[in-house]
Amino acid sequence: MAEAFYRRLGQTELTVSRIGFGGWQLSGADWGYWSEGVAGRALLEALDLGLNLIETADRYAEGHGQEVLARWLKGRRHDCVLAVRGGIDFYHGEPHPDPSGRYLTYACEQSLRRLKTDYIDLFLVEGAPAEAIRGGEIYETFENLIRAGKIRYGGFFTDDPELAFLAVDSGPTAALELPFNLLRPDLAELFPEIGRRQVGLLACSPLAQGRLAGKLEADVQFHPLDHRSRWDPEQLRRDLERAERFRFIAETLEVTPAQAAIAFVLDRPEVTSAIVGMRTPEQVREDLAAWRFVPFPPEVKDRLAETLEELRRAARPAGPE
Repeated sequence: MAEAFYRRLGQTELTVSRIGFGGWQLSGADWGYWSEGVAGRALLEALDLGLNLIETADRYAEGHGQEVLARWLKGRRHDCVLAVRGGIDFYHGEPHPDPSGRYLTYACEQSLRRLKTDYIDLFLVEGAPAEAIRGGEIYETFENLIRAGKIRYGGFFTDDPELAFLAVDSGPTAALELPFNLLRPDLAELFPEIGRRQVGLLACSPLAQGRLAGKLEADVQFHPLDHRSRWDPEQLRRDLERAERFRFIAETLEVTPAQAAIAFVLDRPEVTSAIVGMRTPEQVREDLAAWRFVPFPPEVKDRLAETLEELRRAARPAGPE
């Protein structure tokens, strides 16, 4: 893959691909019909094409996703950068956030065991409330795990703007992972400041779990075990209508809707990598090509800005007459 396909993650020594492999699809849970063989071949295809960033969370199928990942990474661990999320305790009763140093250390060690690796490149804490971030114990835990050689860097996963800024202000934060896509573009307001602070930025859910891939219809019937079968049909209809407003990107660039959606994320200069869920080798080949379509030409940028502003105005509550 071309040199431009890789970027340094913030101020770390990690060089990562512009597109990362989202590990949820390897879990065998929440997606209905699933074949480990197909999912594993998708991962190998991505690595063969030059992708080197893999993101996973310990709670994907209560750790099963990491075990599957380890099987397919056998002999190729050093070809990739592993970003691992932890912080939601699913071991003791109902899943709940636990940002204590004791639990985060335990979660990290369990991920190391399941992944059959000696170290994690980037350990991302999720679910931590503001008081836990301010308290400093999370950063002390990062330092202890780094000193022990179990992780190389620490960071946070959040969808809360205030927590994102709090994290980078409260202690050494190598990277943030945030959800960002055409249906949820507002977090882009954080990006310039995050970029100025030289914090690595991973953007997840660029396809909004399929809503932006151009393949779903409003009357779609998901497999009963697919988590999307629980989506509100009316909200899905509205999301697909909104997605249609952005079809001009794909048409102008002569790419697929999925490529256009991923390229939208990568067009933000502050974004280091887009974490994409890819379930088949065919999806891998399609999605990995998206980085070639940035930066967007001026006519796409201008129309995109107009469309986003129109949607913002339409979403604002009407004022008094």
